[in-house]
Amino acid sequence: MKKVLIISYYWPPAGGIEVHRVVKFCKYLPAFGYTPVVLTVKGGTATASDPALCAEVEHVAPVARAPSIEPHALFHALTGRKKARGPAPKAKPAPEAPSGFARNLGEFIRLNFFIPDARIGWAPAAIRAGKALIEAERPDLIFSTAPPYTVHLIASRLAREYNLPWVADFRDPWVENYAYNTQYRFPWVRWINERLERRTLNRADRIVVATPGQRMLQGAKARDGETRFLTLTNGHDLDEVPPSVPADKFRLSYYGSMSAQRVPCALFDTLAELIAETPGFAADFRFRFAGRITPEARALIEERLPEANREMLPMLPHHEYLEKVIEHQVLLVFVDQVPHNDMILPGKCLEMITTGNPMLAFGPPGGDVDRFLQSHDGGELLDPGDPGAIRPAILDAYQKWKNGTLNTGARPMPELHRKNLTRRLAELFGELG
Repeated sequence: MKKVLIISYYWPPAGGIEVHRVVKFCKYLPAFGYTPVVLTVKGGTATASDPALCAEVEHVAPVARAPSIEPHALFHALTGRKKARGPAPKAKPAPEAPSGFARNLGEFIRLNFFIPDARIGWAPAAIRAGKALIEAERPDLIFSTAPPYTVHLIASRLAREYNLPWVADFRDPWVENYAYNTQYRFPWVRWINERLERRTLNRADRIVVATPGQRMLQGAKARDGETRFLTLTNGHDLDEVPPSVPADKFRLSYYGSMSAQRVPCALFDTLAELIAETPGFAADFRFRFAGRITPEARALIEERLPEANREMLPMLPHHEYLEKVIEHQVLLVFVDQVPHNDMILPGKCLEMITTGNPMLAFGPPGGDVDRFLQSHDGGELLDPGDPGAIRPAILDAYQKWKNGTLNTGARPMPELHRKNLTRRLAELFGELG
């Protein structure tokens, strides 16, 4: 059995799609001849918590945790918020971001004074812990998953020093990542990030990306194009898709995070019109939200939809999310209205496709979400700039719900199962000797 050193800032009890990806790889790698050993952060911050994931990686040992020096204390001082505290190594979910000047100032500092990202303070301790782990475990190769992109800098240093093959996983683009372009960035900051990205793409022995669009974007920057690239989307881990559950209401449901730039106002304007104009719709319809939402996004929705037609829930543990997502409903996918959004393919799409519920997505025509829905017959993509198509799409789904034909039945999708995706990753590892 060979060993692979996996470097990931995010690890249980943290939750979220960024954790699911690496946890599922670690869960299934032993079946394909690789024992994972993990280097992660001690007492870091995460956007969500899901302690149930710990059970899926109980076989992973050792898990080395290195402390990180991060600018969150400065950010909370600027915003007047108290930093959440908790016993290490429990991940601390990040608090809801404040609005206004303080938030913008905090974002400006984060994006311009910490290169490549605000986790750079983790690098010194992580490199020391990585060296100790390599000396003790003698791994055969290194796998690093980002963002944060500091992870790839750590992996590059360790791979060079110990002459180990290195596979770099990009869950999102680097320079074009919309989360890293929410504020003005000094030209020299962008220039340094471009050089760091290009160096990573050229030094890594293999590169894994999460969407076809990413492969084209980042392959154009690499020294030999896309020859060292492998596209591994996210997926699902359902050996048996739970049977669907009829719903007492006609729901349009959104699960995940939502900011103002992610809200398609035309959708909620149309829903408000249908509530006011269509007999029976107001009594039958509910908009369900479960996740993290900014104050601006909440305001955009609440000023359009009556309280009686809203179900606003917090972020759900994964098992509770699965219980709700199999109910008969329309599953909403919102793609941020930002540059390069054609490369965004939310991980939940790869899991929600199994439920048999239709997806109604709002994003760029021809982008990765659009191609995914078309190739898997998973629903419909609407252009946020074309409000005329929204009403008939909703009324068609409403009629199907009333007729009991909204859900088409469970769809296992074996090609999207995490085990089969991990098989492909292990095959890539095997190419490196």
